[in-house]
Amino acid sequence: MSGTIEALYDRIGEVMADLGGDGATRTLVRAEITDAVRTVDVFVERQAGAYRCLRDGEARLVDLLVDLRSQSMRAGMGEWSQATCILGPGDVFQLTFGFADIGDADDGPQRRGRWIADYLGADATIF
Repeated sequence: MSGTIEALYDRIGEVMADLGGDGATRTLVRAEITDAVRTVDVFVERQAGAYRCLRDGEARLVDLLVDLRSQSMRAGMGEWSQATCILGPGDVFQLTFGFADIGDADDGPQRRGRWIADYLGADATIF
């Protein structure tokens, strides 16, 4: 992995820590990034199973994730369309990529719902 990609990972983690703030148990980011799609959801958990969905700060993450996607393709890591970023206890940062075709915008709400069930839990409270 290139130094540029590692620096982007670090910067994404820093922005997530900033968005989560003090008292966050976990901060999770769900992203869909292609040439035509730029969707980012940020969820901050402060107590088990309760998440605040942030509407501020997404632009910083969109820019970083678009750059990461571009750098990843240049480095031969594939053309990913989805990313899940998790900043957990002890500032442990995880980033996974998905390569599914997300061209059908009508499927966006269903993809988001599946992601929420998988990563936050089917019974998660989101406010």
